[in-house]
Amino acid sequence: MVESAVLDTTPIEIAVFDLAGTTVRDPGIVETAVRRATGAAFDESAFVEYRGGSKLDMLTALVGPDEAGSALEEFEHHILNEVESGAIEPLPHADAALERIAAAGARVCVTTGFSTAIRTALLRTLGWTQRVDLALSPDERCRGRPWPDLILEAALQFQASDMAAIAAVGDTANDVTSARRAHTGIAAAVLTGAHDRARLDTAGPSHVFEHVGQFADLVVARSTRS
Repeated sequence: MVESAVLDTTPIEIAVFDLAGTTVRDPGIVETAVRRATGAAFDESAFVEYRGGSKLDMLTALVGPDEAGSALEEFEHHILNEVESGAIEPLPHADAALERIAAAGARVCVTTGFSTAIRTALLRTLGWTQRVDLALSPDERCRGRPWPDLILEAALQFQASDMAAIAAVGDTANDVTSARRAHTGIAAAVLTGAHDRARLDTAGPSHVFEHVGQFADLVVARSTRS
């Protein structure tokens, strides 16, 4: 399924992918980790609202700033154990999407709400360390989604000619909002992750795809080598 609100033909130079729920299957690991880290403070509505964003921001919203640091340590411990045990795997079409977009001449960036440590472990486990050109997490320089910072940082590092030359894709409304705020040429959503179609639509995606392979179809068609 492909739906577009805006017809644009700007060649795509940079493709920005989210990880969990977009290119990486999450069989409930993130929710389990947040529940363990927050205990009785876990709130389903807040958890859903912060999906796709900084995990520190999520935990701060759930347990407060004083307890967020220790909650983040517990969260990361659980996630890293799951990653190292082999519980994480690519979603269908993800490997091919990364390969096809790179072959078409676009730079490949992954962004995530996970910390650098978790992101690094994920990419290593998936065998994607050399497959992506840039990987970014929220830090002292970049705020997490829904802010546009991660995409803007990718644009700066790759020296994008225009924000319209960037295509971004994620599985949450926060991913789409981040792309919209960065004024990317494509602000796409996929239906393989945390948010359903109705929630994704609240953020105004330019396209909604069944899976990331369809996003790759669009990027390749509009790549610098097409």
